[in-house]
Amino acid sequence: MVSKSTFYVQSDLSEFINITDNFIICNIKEHELKNEEYFPYSEYVIYRIDLNSSIKNWSIWKRYKDFKELRDSIYKNNYIINLPDFPEKKIFNKSKETIDQRKKLLTAFLNF
Repeated sequence: MVSKSTFYVQSDLSEFINITDNFIICNIKEHELKNEEYFPYSEYVIYRIDLNSSIKNWSIWKRYKDFKELRDSIYKNNYIINLPDFPEKKIFNKSKETIDQRKKLLTAFLNF
């Protein structure tokens, strides 16, 4: 079973992709504030990630904690040691400046 926080799309496109074309560019330009289902006064931000490849474009929505899980998994499995800066968690700070800065850092992280 695939959890909601998984970042990959299950699809076998290997027969269509030349190894030199096998790349995905990610952009985060949009976000929404949502309320927790069981805690209506608790807001969180979800980010729309636009993924563009040479053969397909799609979008997914993810929370900060999903990015953090991905980053922690990369560190845990020693895939990459020098990842780009990752935004710190800021509780109760949903200002436009904070969200815009986080979008920039998360975009850089995804495109590393």
